[in-house]
Amino acid sequence: MEKEIAAKRAVQEITQEVMEELVQATGFHDAYNELVIAENALIEWSHSTIKHEKSYRENRAAIDAMYENVNASPEKRQELILLSMKIR
Repeated sequence: MEKEIAAKRAVQEITQEVMEELVQATGFHDAYNELVIAENALIEWSHSTIKHEKSYRENRAAIDAMYENVNASPEKRQELILLSMKIR
């Protein structure tokens, strides 16, 4: 994607329309959507899996609040995704 942007920038101004064309042409948009779907599946799985843990029962309100606010910020989402990947 960065190479395509650089090549376009050499011959024309990068407008929103040009950027949208590049996003579609490079498949970046589809890849991003697939990534979000996979992240959501991981988050759902981890929430249902963690419910069987003793620590969940002891901290249910806090953990459920964390899952409810998963999209409050990119940092919170990233943190939850990283924690989800540590569940066995």
